[in-house]
Amino acid sequence: QDGHHLLDGNGAARLSAPSKKKTKKSAVAESLNKADRDLFEALREKRRDIARERDVPPYVIFGDKTLRSLAEIKPIERADLLKVYGIGETKAEDLGDAFLSVIRGYLGLDAPAAPRNEPNDTADRKHDRRAEAYRLYADAWTPEDVSDKLSVPPAKALKWLIEYIDSEFIDDATPWVSPPVADSILDVALALPNPKASKVKQELDGAARDRDIQIVLACMRNG
Repeated sequence: QDGHHLLDGNGAARLSAPSKKKTKKSAVAESLNKADRDLFEALREKRRDIARERDVPPYVIFGDKTLRSLAEIKPIERADLLKVYGIGETKAEDLGDAFLSVIRGYLGLDAPAAPRNEPNDTADRKHDRRAEAYRLYADAWTPEDVSDKLSVPPAKALKWLIEYIDSEFIDDATPWVSPPVADSILDVALALPNPKASKVKQELDGAARDRDIQIVLACMRNG
């Protein structure tokens, strides 16, 4: 009936505004209060600047989950960074001062003394190789192939894969572990109250390699 009124010219058409889809940015910030959200955006900008300088994807620097944790905890000393999700001693030493400077500036604190900018070719090569490893893992390269290509020890290549899985919140191990093996590891791990790699290995009694167990457990943490 309303349609006939419109056709006769006796009525006004009402158009509803199109619904707005939430962007990834707003979804990420939803769990933060206004102050933490502003700091989160400042940390994202710093991450973007560092990624651009090193010519690597931003996730190689820190994942969004780590930035959210930084915005919530607001560490102001390097030692405090170790309480933040996704930051170990290596990243705290490498990136800590840059992100602490953002946090301290946001809180109105004096900036810490700038670290000496001494050339470190070894560190630069290490960053380049890790970033390349992340790119290869994004294409489903195995740790063994990455080890051969980048001339790094297999343990180092596996460590970088675990870091990549953590930073990207990957919950599917099958790019690197065959589905039957991944399923058997997952079944055992889910049945354990505290599924550590050593315990899972013991339960499997040699039915899976150590590297497969570590990869599956890393993905399981993101599930």
